[in-house]
Amino acid sequence: MYIKSLIAAVIISVTAASGAKAELVTQSLPKPDMRGNRALMQCLQKRESVRQFGRRAVSEQILADMLWAAVGVNRQNGKRTIPTALNSQDLTVYVIKHDGAWQYDAKKHKLIQVSDRDLRPLLATQDYAKEAALDLVYVSTSDEALIGAMHAGSAYQNVGLYCACKGLNNVVRGYFDKEDLAKALNLCENQQIMVTQAVGWPAD
Repeated sequence: MYIKSLIAAVIISVTAASGAKAELVTQSLPKPDMRGNRALMQCLQKRESVRQFGRRAVSEQILADMLWAAVGVNRQNGKRTIPTALNSQDLTVYVIKHDGAWQYDAKKHKLIQVSDRDLRPLLATQDYAKEAALDLVYVSTSDEALIGAMHAGSAYQNVGLYCACKGLNNVVRGYFDKEDLAKALNLCENQQIMVTQAVGWPAD
């Protein structure tokens, strides 16, 4: 009887342990600031790729606005700031910064931590990239690479325009090891990194 009880206790303990899930670390984001400070035509005039960054941190408000500009929900029906083929919404944006790597949950407008490591060195394949405050990683689940790239292009153009409006520098980058970065982000097999975007304030 004792043996049976002991075996049952072990089975229950193992089942409980295997069923336990690690608690997700999340970070709330401020609501997007819709006021803006420049007209669209002025932002278009200012948009450019700049490969030079200072060490000033990007605030939570600016990060929240930037992510919303990239793929945020802008209508009651759940559709996004960018168009996607057949409304597939296949694009996810990851943020890499000093306190780890984070997935942007567009529906809930919050960040979900996927790594507590600073992964920016994986993207520092060029000297200027080492100084960027953060990197955005555009990841698609589309079966067609061209469609995923098209959606990523729409998102990073939105971010580029937002940066132009705020006086931030940014540059879109493809020169890095996608395989190493995908592993570090714990991506699934159907998730493909399209491109990254380095963002930061101008150098002092």
